[in-house]
This record gives sequence, C-alpha cells and structure tokens, in this order.
Amino acid sequence: MKENLKIGIFTENIKDYRQQGKIDHPLENIVFITIAAVISGANYWEEIEDFGTAKKEWLGKYLDLENGIPSHDTIARFFQMIKPQEFQSAFLVWINSIIKNAGADFVAIDGKTLRGSYNNKDEKAAIHMVSAWSNLNSCVLGQLKTEEKSNEITAIPELLKLIDIEGSTVTIDAMGTQKKIAAEIIRQKADYILQVKGNQPTLEKEVIQSFDNYLDTNSVESYIEKSDKKVHGRLEIRKYYITDWLENISKKENWNGLNSIAMTESTRIIDDEISVNRKYYICSIMPNVKTFAEGSRQHWGIENKLHWGLDVSFNEDQSRIRTGHAPENLATIKHVALGILKQETNSKKSIARKRYSCALDDKFLEKVMRI
Repeated sequence: MKENLKIGIFTENIKDYRQQGKIDHPLENIVFITIAAVISGANYWEEIEDFGTAKKEWLGKYLDLENGIPSHDTIARFFQMIKPQEFQSAFLVWINSIIKNAGADFVAIDGKTLRGSYNNKDEKAAIHMVSAWSNLNSCVLGQLKTEEKSNEITAIPELLKLIDIEGSTVTIDAMGTQKKIAAEIIRQKADYILQVKGNQPTLEKEVIQSFDNYLDTNSVESYIEKSDKKVHGRLEIRKYYITDWLENISKKENWNGLNSIAMTESTRIIDDEISVNRKYYICSIMPNVKTFAEGSRQHWGIENKLHWGLDVSFNEDQSRIRTGHAPENLATIKHVALGILKQETNSKKSIARKRYSCALDDKFLEKVMRI
C-alpha cells in the first residue's frame, strides 16, 4: 500500500496461500478493493471487479496497480483459499483497532444461517454463523461458523474467548443457556442475561413457579412500558420483573454467578383481541429492573441492526457464493463493511444510502474508510 491505512491493520494479519512467483495482484490489493467495493454496494465477485475497474484512478492513490484490477475469478479464488480462522483473527485485530471496550455494553450473541450457501449438488449444508454484536458500538465484535444451529452450544464459548467482554452484559437466547457458557462469561468478568426455555425443563419450571407464586410480593421489582397510542390498531404493553429470591431454584449453585431470575410479559391488543407472551431468564446481574429491561430490549439489536441489515442492505440471504471458504470469508467482509459504515455517525443516512453515497462520492468513501 502507498500509505499507512487503517485497513492495513487488517491486511497485514492475513496469510497469502497462493503460489509465490505467480502472483500478479498483491494480497492487500484484493482485500482493499473488495472491502471498498462491498462498502460501496457490491455484493458479488463480478460487482467487485466492476467497482475496481470504474474506480481504478481512485484506487491508484492507495495501491500499486501495476498489473491492473484483478478479475472476479481471481478475487473469488483468493477468498476460496484464505483460511477463515486466520481471516477471523485479522478481523478481530482490526475491530479492536477502531473500538475500545469501555464496559457498560450489552453484547448480544445470536446465530444466522446463510441460506444461499446451501449447495444441493454437493449436499453441503448451509453455513450458520454465530456473531457477537456490540450495541454500544453498533458493530460485530467477532463471529464463528458452525455447521448447524445446534452447534451454537459449542461455538459460543469459543467465540466468547475471542472477544473482550469485561464489564459488559452478555445476552443470549435459550440455545446459549448452558452452564459452561455462563461460567465463561463470569470468568471474563462480565454479566449475563440468559433466556430459559424447554431445553432446560427443570430450570424453566422452577423459574415459572417462582414468578407464579411471588410475582406480587415485595421481593419482585417491576417496570412497565406502554405505547402511548395504538399503532395500526395495535397496543402493546411490556412488563419487566426481576428478583433475587432463588429459593425455588434447586441447583442454583451449578450456575456460576447466578444472582437473579427475571421475566418479561408482553401484552398485545389488536382490534380488541388480547395475547400475552411471557419469557423467563436467569441473570448474574443484581436485581435492578431497569438494567434488565435495557438488556432485554438491546438483545434484539443483533436481529434488527445486524441480521436485518445484512439481509436488506447486503442481500446476504440471496448470495449464491458457495465454493471453498468463500461464503464464510465474504460474510466476514460484510461484517467489516457494516461495522465501518455504522462507525460513520455524522451522516443520518440509512446503510443502503451510505453505500450508494460511497459509490458516487470518493470523498465520502474516504471518510467512511478513514483514509
């Protein structure tokens, strides 16, 4: 690279597996062009090549383009060969260079299946990615691939070991309510809010009984949120409850750091029809209902801000990239691009509009990429 770019922290931690002596396009060129292209709206290898061709003069400010722009086949082969574990490590080095853990964050962990990565011809299962989302920084802190959704149980502890969560509160749905996961969170000096469902039947029954028997006592803190008016004929009331009364939890000592149990109750009134939904949780946080309510709300940031954004703005579910390590590596690149775009907070544009602006305006692209 011609200049000391922030993105160079990413590229310098990636190993090149191509045959030396037959390399026409340096590793940093391919990675830089790809990230810049994806930020600017490209979602496929051909579009990345088109971006490079159209922006060759601009790219020449930062890259040695003696051999021109790599073809889409060259770009695809490169990302098929790069080992995802090394690419993930490079991602973590990069993300830690642009954000710092200040604590007081709600880190949501959840999985998402890349539906387009399913390969019927080779009977290759669709890739399932487990991600950790920082609500404070609006970016992915890290991600790991699993072959199936059920493998989230083994992937989450490994993901937790890769990221800095000290001082934060980790929120996970029922799949992640495992003793090993709770212990790892506490080991890293963080807190947890873990949903309890049928995969922990005895624990679920005991938590439900606790709230059924003691909901109206002074031992339970409560907080109510109510929409001011009906929207499209719908009124929603959310109630949050938390208590440190754990006498009904028979094996509480097996859950490292357990300090409280909690419940959300969502009541929806749609055209005079009423539905009530309750969810239950075990927590290491002390019984502060406002903290629990915030954590419960923030957990959906990973769905609304990450998964929804990747589907809508990056067409992730429509991607048909399936060969080698390319699907997983491209998913990482999209996480990088989304994180870079969200770090640009001066613009109030949507992610889709920011991407379009980057394609049209080189100065805005440089601002987004911090170069």
